[in-house]
Amino acid sequence: MIMISVGLVAAAFVFWRLRAPLPDTTGTLRVDGLRSRVEVVRDVDAVPHIRAGSESDALFGLGYVHAQERLWQMEFQRRVAQGRLSEVVGPKGLKADRLLRTVGLARAAREAWPRLAPESRALVESYVAGINSFLSEHRGGGLPVEFAILRTAPEQWTGEDVVAWQKTMAWLLSANWRDEALRVLVAARVGDEAANLLTPAYTPGGPVILPPASATAPARSPSEGAVPVAPLPVERQKDPVKGKAPGRAPGGLPSKGSPGLTRGDAPAVVADLSVLADLVDTLQVAPPLGGGSNNWVVAGSRSITGRPLLANDPHLAGQAPAVWYLAHVTGGRLDAIGATMPGLPGVIIGHNARIAWGITALLGDVQDLYVERLNARDQAEYDGALEPIRVLNDVIKVRGEADVPLRVRITRHGPIISDVLDLPQAAIALRWTGLDAEDHSVECFSKIGLAQSWPEFTAALSQMQGPLLNFVYADVSGNIGYYGPGAFPVRTATDGTRPVPGWTSDYEWRGYIHESEWPRAFNPDRGYIVSANNKVAPDTFPFQLGTSWEAPYRAARITALIENGGRSRSSCPSC
Repeated sequence: MIMISVGLVAAAFVFWRLRAPLPDTTGTLRVDGLRSRVEVVRDVDAVPHIRAGSESDALFGLGYVHAQERLWQMEFQRRVAQGRLSEVVGPKGLKADRLLRTVGLARAAREAWPRLAPESRALVESYVAGINSFLSEHRGGGLPVEFAILRTAPEQWTGEDVVAWQKTMAWLLSANWRDEALRVLVAARVGDEAANLLTPAYTPGGPVILPPASATAPARSPSEGAVPVAPLPVERQKDPVKGKAPGRAPGGLPSKGSPGLTRGDAPAVVADLSVLADLVDTLQVAPPLGGGSNNWVVAGSRSITGRPLLANDPHLAGQAPAVWYLAHVTGGRLDAIGATMPGLPGVIIGHNARIAWGITALLGDVQDLYVERLNARDQAEYDGALEPIRVLNDVIKVRGEADVPLRVRITRHGPIISDVLDLPQAAIALRWTGLDAEDHSVECFSKIGLAQSWPEFTAALSQMQGPLLNFVYADVSGNIGYYGPGAFPVRTATDGTRPVPGWTSDYEWRGYIHESEWPRAFNPDRGYIVSANNKVAPDTFPFQLGTSWEAPYRAARITALIENGGRSRSSCPSC
């Protein structure tokens, strides 16, 4: 009898402990930070409809609701971005923390946050205030059980945390450096010619996103259309480098005019890239790509209703809880419903009363690897002279063990990511658009839901940096469109497919493609637009947008079904 009683008490405690953190969905809560009443009504599918008197209060409500239902997910995401997993999971998190702190997602977020427009920061702060309002009222048993299991507690959120998660998603959707590494490793085994055949940028003859009429020549040449972008500020030393001939490295890196590393070149670099690629494959710290994302939009001329039809299928891999969170957010000029992402304000995929939009990964080439020449005095060779590099001394706290020191070296091209290896043989720097101090992408995600027309939609995305996304668009006036906004590098002396020397200016980025030259299409004659991570524009497009597109079979299948009126023998045998 005693054992039964103990069992019942234990079961009751477990039930209470698991039930206590569930969100309150009825009643009234009084919280600080709101200017007016906010109403949250959940429909039969448990989708919250957040209604407020202003956009600020609506985003406060979204932050509160995100924290109610996804707090542990948000805490994990934040620790990923900050490189602080070891604090809660112990030594198992060290490899991830070393990589993510070296890359510097949180570091870049701290630099970008104060550069946002004041009104945009205010909206992000309203969203953050909603999260923190929930935190102030829920502690101990009121928190998700994961906090108790891992014996940790959530910290207050900041605007920098929001920007850091946006950059983490940009990192997830930017795999160019991995493609560069793969090409080098394949070339080391089978040679350059065979490697080019085995790792093509795209299948010849595959469908492209932009209709041919949309891939017009720009108003400026590629050189004139580049928006200048500054490298990391450095102080050049007057004394030239002595004892080394510029243009070649021990092991034989390419000189100017070569596309990058070739077979037999720099075996140390090849070895490090192999270990780095294996390391990243083992780190599951963010939702991986799930095999490709699709979206398409058809004009009214191709739909039964005579109105545009837009569909979106974002293939981030399944996980529990899900990457996305459906919500309807209303306040002031904002009235949008669709997929939000815990940790970010605004509706990422969805519609308002006038327009609808969807996204897929554009897969533009926004990363390059530079092989640097460094000496023991933390100086880098550059155009025959020496310049100091930036050195950051950090500490990783590890649960149950001593702190682990971390030394991060940053050249004009970016962090030396090969330093995360135990015994690096080369100095390989990562140049990535996501590490730029000027990044207003968070503002863009907040503005999309306010747009009421194609001009307002493209204007909302005019300061997009990353991730690079294929946006499809439709509106109640019958218009459809495609837009590919973001920071597309304009390169010199390289096509971005292989690592290049960092000790010469021959391989620097000239800047980014000007906004007016970003790929776009509006009401194409064929009456539809299909995006499935396939090549964006034909070879006649004056700018190089990417070098690693997904295979065209998904885009080809969607296109064939649209061209056939949505019917096929497999899906409609009697048609």
